[in-house]
Amino acid sequence: MEKLPEKRYQSMRELADDLCRFLSGDAILARPAGFRTLVWKLLKRNPAASIAVGVAIFAVLGFMGYIAFFFYPQIISEKTKAENQARINDQVIEFLCNHVLVAFDPRIPDDVEFVEQMLNRAAEHIDSELEGAPIARVRVHRALGEVYQRMYKFETATFHYEHAIKMNREFLGERHRETLTCLLNEVNHLLEWSKPSEAERILLEYLPLAKESLGEGDLDVVKGVCYLAVVMRTTSRYDEAVELLRTQYDRLRKMYGEHRRSTLMAMFFFANTLSASYDVEGIPLLRKCLNRQRRVLGSGDFDTVQALHSLALILE
Repeated sequence: MEKLPEKRYQSMRELADDLCRFLSGDAILARPAGFRTLVWKLLKRNPAASIAVGVAIFAVLGFMGYIAFFFYPQIISEKTKAENQARINDQVIEFLCNHVLVAFDPRIPDDVEFVEQMLNRAAEHIDSELEGAPIARVRVHRALGEVYQRMYKFETATFHYEHAIKMNREFLGERHRETLTCLLNEVNHLLEWSKPSEAERILLEYLPLAKESLGEGDLDVVKGVCYLAVVMRTTSRYDEAVELLRTQYDRLRKMYGEHRRSTLMAMFFFANTLSASYDVEGIPLLRKCLNRQRRVLGSGDFDTVQALHSLALILE
């Protein structure tokens, strides 16, 4: 961003090489402007205001000087190491989750066997190799839980979900989004595993915390209520499920309007529940929801495709 050409990258190749160094965790060639350079630029742009601000800044700096003299080197060193490690962990986890672990086809036995062997070997080393990065360990456990769930290895998935939830509570607290996400993932997993009573137990713990921390309009909160309705349907409490979904849809529509994604999600689950039970109100409401999703979210959005698929199954 420097004005002088000689202070910038001389070619796109240099920029690309530096980006590769950054992504691999190596030192980059580019360096930020020094403190004196930044102050000089600020003074040139706003001389009068800069003098007044400068006086205040230097007063504060003088007060902090004594503390900074003793602790600054250690703080900067530890902060830099922590930031670098967190960045590398995030890159590795994102790469594994987005490009490797989701690449297999669970319908192909060889794929399942290969991925399971790879995951089992990796799982053995999570706690030892990521000992100093607890949040990274949590994310890896949650990712492994999701993948084992896709492979229908429910007991192994449960182990990783519960491990992630326990660590999240310890390091982040009950109301942190990461903790709540892990709880919701385990609910989805238990529903697939045909364990509605255990799923309901977790949902009754999850929903009050999620509503207080995230708000009723949050997509995960809406999804949690919809999962609770699924539990009710599974345990032959159809009327309770319909009333729960109707209440949620009406409340979100009044609070956020008709075109917010969370309202559309609530509308879909409500309409789908009615339609699946051959309620005359269901199919017209599901068609209305689908048309609204096409306009607001687009025809290729996952929620739109899900609604289209549900309507097709019901019509069939």
